[in-house]
Amino acid sequence: MHCRLEIIIAVGLIPGAVYAATNEIPTRYSGSFPSVGTSSNLRGTFTGDSLTLRYTVKLPNETFSATGHYSCVNTPPSKTRCDGTRTTDAGQTARSGVNIEWKGGKPIWAHIDKPTRL
Repeated sequence: MHCRLEIIIAVGLIPGAVYAATNEIPTRYSGSFPSVGTSSNLRGTFTGDSLTLRYTVKLPNETFSATGHYSCVNTPPSKTRCDGTRTTDAGQTARSGVNIEWKGGKPIWAHIDKPTRL
């Protein structure tokens, strides 16, 4: 009976160990994010459930900096969706979202949604 109980416990622990080993999303990351479309120089801090991101937007007629503050939901093993607002240096605030793909705890792909009015 004791041997059987140990096997059940061991088998129960294996999926948790596999999940931890394959989860690519960090609990905290601070640094550069991949450039995306019209956005470049992305730098920020991800805390597992929030993201602050500073970046430059280059449009045909203007270039400006923006800062985004987002709440995030992770979809293991490697994706994060963040929704919130972004504010330009000129003070214009809009609704925005960011999708991030992670590998080894670092962002390998990011997409910033087109902002919409609040």
